[in-house]
Amino acid sequence: MSIELSEMSALIKALTEAARPPAAFPRTTEPPTYDGVRDAMVIDSWIRSVNRYAKFHEWVDERKLSYAITLLRGRAEAWYRSLEIGEEIPENWETFEEGLAGFFKPENCERIARDKLASYRQTSSVTNYVNGFMDVISSVPSANQAERCDRFISANPRTH
Repeated sequence: MSIELSEMSALIKALTEAARPPAAFPRTTEPPTYDGVRDAMVIDSWIRSVNRYAKFHEWVDERKLSYAITLLRGRAEAWYRSLEIGEEIPENWETFEEGLAGFFKPENCERIARDKLASYRQTSSVTNYVNGFMDVISSVPSANQAERCDRFISANPRTH
């Protein structure tokens, strides 16, 4: 019984595909560490990145909380350590998130962002202007679409 060349080729191809390891599970970028900087945009961005990462990996809140704690550095780690010493450890992710934001976000963070927005002007390329504007306006959650559009136009003298 002889196997023809085309049959042999097909057999080798089938064996090679069967022996190939399954495709790797897609990976996502890990969230950055958080060092306790008192900037509302940085804090909100860090919390969102931890939430997205945990959702991607289908983690329960307990695991998300445990993971987030490992990302704390500097002042943020010292803040958490003080909670441990005082036996005030957050019981869940929501409590942790509120405590972190409450401690590190400036109380007047929206007012600071609105002041920054009021003085924001285009001084270089359109790309830099748009990116900077988006950074500032994202820190003003109470601004509706009409206000955002008005601020974008009024802060850019080249559109007048």
